[in-house]
Amino acid sequence: MRKKNQSASDREKEASTRTPTFLLELPVQVNVAQAARLRAHLEAGRQFYNAILSLGLKRLRAMRADPAQAGLRVPSRMHRDWNARQLLRICGSSMAFRSTPCTRQAKPCG
Repeated sequence: MRKKNQSASDREKEASTRTPTFLLELPVQVNVAQAARLRAHLEAGRQFYNAILSLGLKRLRAMRADPAQAGLRVPSRMHRDWNARQLLRICGSSMAFRSTPCTRQAKPCG
């Protein structure tokens, strides 16, 4: 289990000791035409990636700036677990099929 006071370098060091990684680097022997074609394909991929990333970041900034979105957020794991426990207590299931809502009334406390 991770400790809260561990630094990022300590976590990386711990992760690298737990999972061995094997790398094999082979030199690529290409002629001039193949190198030009490969360079063009890699450049097109880079431009496509950057365009999609830019669009996504623009949408994220717009969403965060929208006042209608201000109150919405992804619930933390603690709240999701709490909600699941409440559904289990009330409905007798954790609602595996969320398309069918729980119709039972809450059990009286006490």
